[in-house]
Amino acid sequence: MRASNRKAQRGFTLLEVMVSLALATVILTILLLGFRLTENARRRGEEKLDAMSKRLAEIEALHAQMNSAVPSMLTKIGDDQPLKLLSFSGTPKQVRFLTSFSWAGERSFGKWLAAYHVEAVPDGKEEQLEVSEVGAPGDQEVLAALLAPAAPTTHTMLLGDPADHIELSYLEPSKPGKSAAWVPEWKAEERKNLPRGVQVLWSVGKQEQVMTFMIPSLVDAK
Repeated sequence: MRASNRKAQRGFTLLEVMVSLALATVILTILLLGFRLTENARRRGEEKLDAMSKRLAEIEALHAQMNSAVPSMLTKIGDDQPLKLLSFSGTPKQVRFLTSFSWAGERSFGKWLAAYHVEAVPDGKEEQLEVSEVGAPGDQEVLAALLAPAAPTTHTMLLGDPADHIELSYLEPSKPGKSAAWVPEWKAEERKNLPRGVQVLWSVGKQEQVMTFMIPSLVDAK
């Protein structure tokens, strides 16, 4: 009876202690790995949400800028006779327009010349949309910036992901006997009013993504 009590009170052997420690180490390692995976997933999720929030804020700012487009006729003094130009000019690769809204939040000027243009990425195989703006103190500065080979800029940012092909088009409002349609150009010297919208088409392989900026219906430029 006494021998049995001594055997029961002998405790754990060295082998049992080592096995227990090894098991505890494995369990702690698994728990630590799981914690790291969870933390990394949480961090990546927050980064994606931050990026999405930033992108949405940029898009909203550009919508506000387009909605604030100013219809104005500018006079270019030429050799023969003055030429009237609308403060909005668009091609498949670039649009420039006068606006009262700065997407960067600047208040230094009452009006801004905005330029959205398609640029080739450094490798030359893809394109990306770049948006920029510069303060417009007067009509002559707007006219010069509107006609310049490259639009002057104060603030610049890239919008959207690179794509195989990016193209701009412009919504021509309906007329008697003619329905509304998207056209590839909006020539400043031929137009007297703004388009009803600007559309950006991104093409990646066979996939296409479209972003449309609508412009409120405004009276003809003066």
